[in-house]
Amino acid sequence: MNDLLKYKQVNWIDGMKVGKDHFIGLKNSFNASVVDLMNNVLNDNNYGLLSLKDDSDDFLNINMVVDNQNYLRVKILSCHAITPGGYRVGISEDGSDQVDYTMQDVETDYDLASANNSELFLIISVDPFSGIPEGMPNPSEVPLRLPFISPEYKLHLIPAEQVVGYKLGPNLLTLSKISIRNNRPEIDDQYIPPCTGIDSHPRLVEFHSYIDKNISALEKDVVLIISNVNEKRSSNILTNIVIFISENLLYFLSNNITKTRWLLKSAPPIYLFEIIVNMARVLKNSFDVRTAEEKEVLINYFSEHFDIAQSKFKQLLDNAIAIEYDHTDINESIKKSEDFINVISQLFGELSKMELIAGERKKPAKERKSFDLHIRK
Repeated sequence: MNDLLKYKQVNWIDGMKVGKDHFIGLKNSFNASVVDLMNNVLNDNNYGLLSLKDDSDDFLNINMVVDNQNYLRVKILSCHAITPGGYRVGISEDGSDQVDYTMQDVETDYDLASANNSELFLIISVDPFSGIPEGMPNPSEVPLRLPFISPEYKLHLIPAEQVVGYKLGPNLLTLSKISIRNNRPEIDDQYIPPCTGIDSHPRLVEFHSYIDKNISALEKDVVLIISNVNEKRSSNILTNIVIFISENLLYFLSNNITKTRWLLKSAPPIYLFEIIVNMARVLKNSFDVRTAEEKEVLINYFSEHFDIAQSKFKQLLDNAIAIEYDHTDINESIKKSEDFINVISQLFGELSKMELIAGERKKPAKERKSFDLHIRK
């Protein structure tokens, strides 16, 4: 049921008898309105970990131990996020003003005896309508009470096969992946949970910096290639297709580099991968529209100078275009994107160093540039 339908506004009238339940109803109605508002601006690609505006907390801090009963115990020390349905997660380990506070422990355990050689997902659930009392009591108040409430958080360790391919509920959020090998659990450092923006996770920040650096260098290399060919005024089958592809790529880069550098560093991750997929599409379409003779000459040139076979080159472009962004497992998109960017950056970097782009000039075999075309399935 929609929270707004379940938690309706209180009808206040003069002279009514006021009790605790009325104020709880007011709070729940307000929370339901906030959740409904957030739910209308969220989609499948912009929920998750929030970016921190200061350095008071880690973006996500997980403590994991195994006790002498062979139980894995996991505790969240800090987490700032929003679930797919708009429920806010705010767990902080900053004790500067909470030294003596009674705080909610957000933890769970798992019997490792039943989880050998498996993977678990750490999932948090949040219920803002079930308030958990916390805080430091005021000794002057009678009766004594914990002065504040926070949403109820629960942690769940779920086997991967029960999570992958399924859509979680609106109040659930995957935080981490834990691999268990020989009864030893380890947090998967390669796993990136859903993030509201690129600046929500250090690995996404690193990836954005990597993309920014490489496409900026790619722009310089493409300009140099076009300039070199124009200065020599050479025209043949090879230079015609190289210039055509380079000019299309340059136009694309000129229209997207500033956007990537200024806007995407805090945008949802999907928009950065959109740039990469579109760039692969520009390259593939620019190659595909040329004549069979031109394509054969270019591929032969790549093979002779850079050891790039036609099948591998086309597979690289096809894989980049076919990237399917998964907001619940962002690292898979990163790996395929890096494969594409690495090779394209090296390829155009080497082309820009060639004194002459012409079929008749060949590098000696010992000078031939070799690329590691590790194509992921």
